[in-house]
Amino acid sequence: MEAPTLMVLLSSFSALLASLCILKLVYSLWWRPKLIERELKQQGIGGTSYNFPYGDKLATKKLMLEAWSIPMSLNHEIIPRANPFLHQMVQTYGKVCLSWNGTMPRLILGKAELVRLILNNKNGHFQKTPLANLLTLGLSTLEGEKWAKHRRIITPAFHHEKLQKTGNGTGNFLQVDGWKKSVPSDGSSEIDINPEVQSHFADVIARTAFGRSYREGKKIIELRGILPPRFQISSKKNRRRYELDAQIKAMLRDVTCKKQKATQKGESRNGDLLGLLLQCKEQQGSDGNRRCNRGVQAVLLCWPRNHS
Repeated sequence: MEAPTLMVLLSSFSALLASLCILKLVYSLWWRPKLIERELKQQGIGGTSYNFPYGDKLATKKLMLEAWSIPMSLNHEIIPRANPFLHQMVQTYGKVCLSWNGTMPRLILGKAELVRLILNNKNGHFQKTPLANLLTLGLSTLEGEKWAKHRRIITPAFHHEKLQKTGNGTGNFLQVDGWKKSVPSDGSSEIDINPEVQSHFADVIARTAFGRSYREGKKIIELRGILPPRFQISSKKNRRRYELDAQIKAMLRDVTCKKQKATQKGESRNGDLLGLLLQCKEQQGSDGNRRCNRGVQAVLLCWPRNHS
Protein backbone atom coordinates (compact mmCIF):
# COMPACT_ATOMS: atom_id res chain seq x y z
CA MET A 1 0.00 0.00 0.00
CA GLU A 2 2.96 2.33 0.67
CA ALA A 3 4.27 2.34 -2.92
CA PRO A 4 0.94 3.35 -4.54
CA THR A 5 0.47 6.04 -1.87
CA LEU A 6 3.95 7.43 -2.54
CA MET A 7 3.29 7.46 -6.29
CA VAL A 8 0.01 9.32 -5.72
CA LEU A 9 1.78 11.90 -3.55
CA LEU A 10 4.54 12.39 -6.13
CA SER A 11 2.00 12.70 -8.92
CA SER A 12 -0.03 15.21 -6.91
CA PHE A 13 3.09 17.23 -6.09
CA SER A 14 4.20 17.22 -9.74
CA ALA A 15 0.73 18.32 -10.87
CA LEU A 16 0.70 21.09 -8.25
CA LEU A 17 4.18 22.28 -9.31
CA ALA A 18 3.18 22.25 -12.98
CA SER A 19 0.01 24.20 -12.15
CA LEU A 20 2.01 26.82 -10.23
CA CYS A 21 4.43 27.20 -13.15
CA ILE A 22 1.55 27.62 -15.59
CA LEU A 23 -0.13 30.17 -13.30
CA LYS A 24 3.13 32.11 -12.98
CA LEU A 25 3.53 32.17 -16.76
CA VAL A 26 -0.07 33.28 -17.25
CA TYR A 27 0.40 36.00 -14.61
CA SER A 28 3.66 37.38 -16.08
CA LEU A 29 2.72 37.04 -19.76
CA TRP A 30 -0.93 38.08 -19.65
CA TRP A 31 -2.52 38.99 -16.32
CA ARG A 32 0.14 41.43 -15.03
CA PRO A 33 0.42 43.40 -18.34
CA LYS A 34 -3.36 43.68 -18.50
CA LEU A 35 -3.52 44.89 -14.88
CA ILE A 36 -0.88 47.54 -15.58
CA GLU A 37 -2.73 48.63 -18.72
CA ARG A 38 -6.02 48.96 -16.81
CA GLU A 39 -4.45 50.90 -13.91
CA LEU A 40 -2.74 53.38 -16.22
CA LYS A 41 -5.91 53.91 -18.25
CA GLN A 42 -7.78 54.62 -15.00
CA GLN A 43 -5.20 57.38 -14.39
CA GLY A 44 -5.99 58.88 -17.79
CA ILE A 45 -2.93 57.55 -19.62
CA GLY A 46 -3.83 56.25 -23.06
CA GLY A 47 -1.85 54.05 -25.39
CA THR A 48 -1.82 50.82 -27.32
CA SER A 49 -3.41 47.67 -25.92
CA TYR A 50 -1.17 44.82 -24.85
CA ASN A 51 -0.69 42.22 -27.60
CA PHE A 52 0.86 38.90 -26.61
CA PRO A 53 3.71 38.14 -27.10
CA TYR A 54 5.39 40.91 -29.15
CA GLY A 55 3.64 44.01 -27.84
CA ASP A 56 4.34 46.88 -30.26
CA LYS A 57 7.51 45.41 -31.79
CA LEU A 58 5.86 44.41 -35.07
CA ALA A 59 4.15 47.81 -35.45
CA THR A 60 7.44 49.58 -34.70
CA LYS A 61 9.27 47.54 -37.33
CA LYS A 62 6.55 48.13 -39.92
CA LEU A 63 6.51 51.90 -39.40
CA MET A 64 10.30 52.06 -39.53
CA LEU A 65 10.44 50.19 -42.84
CA GLU A 66 7.73 52.45 -44.28
CA ALA A 67 9.54 55.61 -43.16
CA TRP A 68 12.89 54.45 -44.56
CA SER A 69 11.39 53.38 -47.89
CA ILE A 70 10.73 57.00 -48.97
CA PRO A 71 13.23 59.88 -49.41
CA MET A 72 13.80 62.11 -46.41
CA SER A 73 12.20 65.56 -46.49
CA LEU A 74 14.58 68.52 -46.52
CA ASN A 75 13.49 69.98 -43.18
CA HIS A 76 14.24 69.63 -39.48
CA GLU A 77 11.36 67.21 -38.76
CA ILE A 78 13.65 64.26 -38.03
CA ILE A 79 11.45 62.33 -35.54
CA PRO A 80 8.97 60.93 -38.13
CA ARG A 81 11.91 59.27 -39.86
CA ALA A 82 14.20 58.44 -36.94
CA ASN A 83 11.43 57.05 -34.71
CA PRO A 84 8.11 56.95 -36.58
CA PHE A 85 6.42 54.79 -33.94
CA LEU A 86 7.19 57.32 -31.18
CA HIS A 87 5.98 60.13 -33.43
CA GLN A 88 2.71 58.31 -34.16
CA MET A 89 2.14 57.51 -30.48
CA VAL A 90 2.58 61.12 -29.36
CA GLN A 91 0.37 62.38 -32.18
CA THR A 92 -2.38 59.84 -31.36
CA TYR A 93 -2.32 59.54 -27.56
CA GLY A 94 -0.55 62.70 -26.37
CA LYS A 95 2.81 63.42 -24.73
CA VAL A 96 2.28 60.87 -21.94
CA CYS A 97 1.25 57.47 -23.26
CA LEU A 98 1.77 53.75 -22.92
CA SER A 99 3.41 51.35 -25.37
CA TRP A 100 4.66 47.77 -25.06
CA ASN A 101 8.13 46.31 -25.61
CA GLY A 102 7.13 42.66 -25.68
CA THR A 103 5.57 41.97 -22.27
CA MET A 104 7.21 45.03 -20.68
CA PRO A 105 5.22 48.29 -20.46
CA ARG A 106 7.00 51.39 -21.69
CA LEU A 107 5.79 54.83 -20.65
CA ILE A 108 6.52 57.55 -23.22
CA LEU A 109 7.09 60.97 -21.67
CA GLY A 110 7.09 64.03 -23.90
CA LYS A 111 6.55 66.68 -21.23
CA ALA A 112 9.70 68.54 -20.27
CA GLU A 113 8.71 68.99 -16.62
CA LEU A 114 8.20 65.22 -16.13
CA VAL A 115 11.48 64.40 -17.88
CA ARG A 116 13.28 66.93 -15.66
CA LEU A 117 11.67 65.43 -12.56
CA ILE A 118 12.91 61.95 -13.47
CA LEU A 119 16.41 63.03 -14.50
CA ASN A 120 16.81 65.05 -11.29
CA ASN A 121 15.47 62.23 -9.14
CA LYS A 122 17.43 61.88 -5.88
CA ASN A 123 15.20 59.46 -3.98
CA GLY A 124 15.67 56.34 -6.08
CA HIS A 125 12.03 56.16 -7.21
CA PHE A 126 13.08 55.87 -10.86
CA GLN A 127 15.61 53.07 -11.12
CA LYS A 128 18.00 52.95 -14.05
CA THR A 129 18.26 49.93 -16.34
CA PRO A 130 21.09 47.60 -15.17
CA LEU A 131 23.95 47.36 -17.66
CA ALA A 132 26.79 44.97 -18.26
CA ASN A 133 30.02 45.71 -16.38
CA LEU A 134 31.83 47.19 -19.37
CA LEU A 135 32.51 50.93 -19.25
CA THR A 136 29.32 51.37 -17.24
CA LEU A 137 30.54 52.78 -13.93
CA GLY A 138 29.45 56.26 -14.95
CA LEU A 139 26.74 58.67 -13.90
CA SER A 140 24.10 56.69 -15.80
CA THR A 141 24.32 53.78 -13.34
CA LEU A 142 24.23 55.70 -10.05
CA GLU A 143 21.09 56.24 -7.97
CA GLY A 144 19.79 58.71 -5.41
CA GLU A 145 22.26 60.82 -3.42
CA LYS A 146 25.32 59.32 -5.10
CA TRP A 147 23.95 60.42 -8.49
CA ALA A 148 23.30 63.94 -7.15
CA LYS A 149 26.87 64.27 -5.76
CA HIS A 150 28.53 63.07 -8.96
CA ARG A 151 26.32 65.32 -11.05
CA ARG A 152 27.36 68.35 -8.98
CA ILE A 153 31.02 67.46 -9.54
CA ILE A 154 30.88 67.20 -13.32
CA THR A 155 28.32 69.97 -14.05
CA PRO A 156 30.86 72.88 -14.20
CA ALA A 157 32.66 71.19 -17.11
CA PHE A 158 29.47 71.41 -19.18
CA HIS A 159 28.54 75.04 -18.64
CA HIS A 160 27.34 76.74 -21.80
CA GLU A 161 30.24 79.20 -21.95
CA LYS A 162 32.86 76.45 -21.72
CA LEU A 163 31.18 74.33 -24.36
CA GLN A 164 31.00 77.36 -26.63
CA LYS A 165 34.74 77.96 -26.30
CA THR A 166 35.37 74.27 -26.92
CA GLY A 167 33.29 74.36 -30.09
CA ASN A 168 35.16 77.42 -31.33
CA GLY A 169 38.46 75.68 -30.73
CA THR A 170 37.61 72.75 -32.96
CA GLY A 171 37.14 74.80 -36.13
CA ASN A 172 34.07 75.09 -38.33
CA PHE A 173 31.28 72.64 -37.66
CA LEU A 174 30.31 71.99 -41.25
CA GLN A 175 32.90 72.48 -44.01
CA VAL A 176 30.36 73.95 -46.41
CA ASP A 177 33.00 75.47 -48.69
CA GLY A 178 34.63 72.11 -49.22
CA TRP A 179 31.29 70.54 -50.01
CA LYS A 180 30.50 73.23 -52.56
CA LYS A 181 33.70 72.41 -54.45
CA SER A 182 32.67 68.77 -54.70
CA VAL A 183 29.33 69.66 -56.30
CA PRO A 184 29.40 69.23 -60.12
CA SER A 185 28.39 71.96 -62.53
CA ASP A 186 24.78 70.72 -62.79
CA GLY A 187 24.29 71.82 -59.17
CA SER A 188 23.33 68.54 -57.45
CA SER A 189 25.37 65.99 -55.54
CA GLU A 190 25.00 63.52 -52.68
CA ILE A 191 27.55 63.99 -49.89
CA ASP A 192 28.04 61.70 -46.90
CA ILE A 193 28.58 64.10 -43.98
CA ASN A 194 28.35 61.42 -41.27
CA PRO A 195 32.14 60.85 -40.88
CA GLU A 196 32.75 64.58 -40.50
CA VAL A 197 29.92 65.01 -37.99
CA GLN A 198 31.15 62.01 -35.97
CA SER A 199 34.70 63.35 -35.97
CA HIS A 200 33.59 66.83 -34.94
CA PHE A 201 31.52 65.68 -31.98
CA ALA A 202 34.25 63.28 -30.86
CA ASP A 203 36.60 66.27 -30.90
CA VAL A 204 34.20 68.44 -28.85
CA ILE A 205 33.59 65.72 -26.26
CA ALA A 206 37.31 64.93 -26.02
CA ARG A 207 38.24 68.60 -25.47
CA THR A 208 35.48 69.02 -22.87
CA ALA A 209 36.50 65.86 -20.99
CA PHE A 210 40.29 65.78 -21.37
CA GLY A 211 41.38 69.36 -22.09
CA ARG A 212 44.89 69.45 -23.58
CA SER A 213 44.91 65.64 -23.72
CA TYR A 214 42.05 65.75 -26.20
CA ARG A 215 43.97 63.82 -28.90
CA GLU A 216 44.30 60.78 -26.63
CA GLY A 217 40.73 61.33 -25.45
CA LYS A 218 39.47 61.39 -29.03
CA LYS A 219 41.10 57.99 -29.67
CA ILE A 220 39.33 56.62 -26.58
CA ILE A 221 35.97 57.99 -27.72
CA GLU A 222 36.44 56.57 -31.23
CA LEU A 223 37.19 53.14 -29.73
CA ARG A 224 34.09 53.51 -27.55
CA GLY A 225 32.12 54.12 -30.73
CA ILE A 226 33.04 50.73 -32.22
CA LEU A 227 32.51 48.76 -29.00
CA PRO A 228 29.96 46.00 -29.81
CA PRO A 229 26.62 46.61 -28.05
CA ARG A 230 26.03 44.51 -24.93
CA PHE A 231 26.44 40.75 -24.88
CA GLN A 232 26.80 39.03 -28.25
CA ILE A 233 26.05 35.40 -29.06
CA SER A 234 29.19 35.23 -31.18
CA SER A 235 32.22 34.37 -29.01
CA LYS A 236 34.44 36.25 -31.49
CA LYS A 237 32.47 39.47 -30.95
CA ASN A 238 32.55 38.97 -27.18
CA ARG A 239 36.34 38.57 -27.24
CA ARG A 240 36.59 41.75 -29.31
CA ARG A 241 34.30 43.50 -26.85
CA TYR A 242 36.44 42.60 -23.83
CA GLU A 243 39.67 43.44 -25.68
CA LEU A 244 38.36 46.91 -26.54
CA ASP A 245 37.11 47.39 -22.99
CA ALA A 246 40.55 46.56 -21.58
CA GLN A 247 42.27 48.80 -24.14
CA ILE A 248 39.98 51.77 -23.40
CA LYS A 249 40.42 51.42 -19.64
CA ALA A 250 44.22 51.23 -20.03
CA MET A 251 44.19 54.41 -22.16
CA LEU A 252 41.95 56.12 -19.58
CA ARG A 253 44.42 55.29 -16.81
CA ASP A 254 47.33 56.59 -18.91
CA VAL A 255 45.58 59.88 -19.73
CA THR A 256 44.54 60.32 -16.08
CA CYS A 257 48.11 59.76 -14.82
CA LYS A 258 49.52 62.26 -17.35
CA LYS A 259 46.91 64.83 -16.40
CA GLN A 260 47.61 64.33 -12.71
CA LYS A 261 51.35 64.86 -13.17
CA ALA A 262 50.78 67.96 -15.33
CA THR A 263 48.40 69.40 -12.73
CA GLN A 264 50.89 68.82 -9.91
CA LYS A 265 53.57 70.65 -11.93
CA GLY A 266 51.20 73.52 -12.66
CA GLU A 267 51.25 72.83 -16.40
CA SER A 268 47.53 72.14 -16.69
CA ARG A 269 44.36 73.97 -15.70
CA ASN A 270 41.36 72.28 -14.05
CA GLY A 271 38.71 73.74 -16.35
CA ASP A 272 38.06 70.49 -18.19
CA LEU A 273 36.14 67.54 -16.74
CA LEU A 274 39.19 65.41 -16.01
CA GLY A 275 40.85 68.29 -14.16
CA LEU A 276 37.75 68.88 -12.04
CA LEU A 277 37.54 65.20 -11.16
CA LEU A 278 41.23 65.02 -10.23
CA GLN A 279 40.75 68.05 -8.02
CA CYS A 280 37.86 66.23 -6.33
CA LYS A 281 40.04 63.13 -5.99
CA GLU A 282 42.71 65.08 -4.09
CA GLN A 283 40.09 66.46 -1.73
CA GLN A 284 38.35 63.15 -1.03
CA GLY A 285 41.07 60.49 -1.20
CA SER A 286 40.25 56.94 -2.37
CA ASP A 287 36.53 57.70 -2.70
CA GLY A 288 37.47 60.61 -4.96
CA ASN A 289 39.53 58.24 -7.09
CA ARG A 290 36.44 56.12 -7.76
CA ARG A 291 34.47 59.26 -8.57
CA CYS A 292 37.14 60.36 -11.01
CA ASN A 293 36.93 57.06 -12.89
CA ARG A 294 33.13 57.16 -12.89
CA GLY A 295 33.05 60.74 -14.12
CA VAL A 296 35.31 60.11 -17.10
CA GLN A 297 33.41 56.95 -17.99
CA ALA A 298 30.14 58.91 -17.70
CA VAL A 299 31.36 61.10 -20.55
CA LEU A 300 32.22 58.04 -22.64
CA LEU A 301 28.68 56.76 -22.13
CA CYS A 302 27.41 59.92 -23.85
CA TRP A 303 29.10 58.81 -27.07
CA PRO A 304 26.94 56.38 -29.12
CA ARG A 305 28.27 53.05 -30.28
CA ASN A 306 28.53 52.23 -33.93
CA HIS A 307 25.88 49.54 -34.37
CA SER A 308 26.81 48.82 -37.95
